[in-house]
Amino acid sequence: MEVINCLTAIFLVIVLPLGTWLYCNSESVFIFNPLIETKLPPGFTQEKFDSIKVGMTKAEVLQILPTPDYKTSENSFNYG
Repeated sequence: MEVINCLTAIFLVIVLPLGTWLYCNSESVFIFNPLIETKLPPGFTQEKFDSIKVGMTKAEVLQILPTPDYKTSENSFNYG
């Protein structure tokens, strides 16, 4: 019984707070549906996205992908 009380105390003092902190302070991906709650612009396909290569200019990327539905600052993305 003493071992169970010790393990319970360790769980409540260390494991539970650490797990809660890690869960709340990390970005996580739902592995079964990684695009859940993601709004993709019309015309976006995985094939088009996969055709983007390192070193392409912003103009080249925008020829492949549809224009986003939102505006970003010019410094938000580095297209090479």
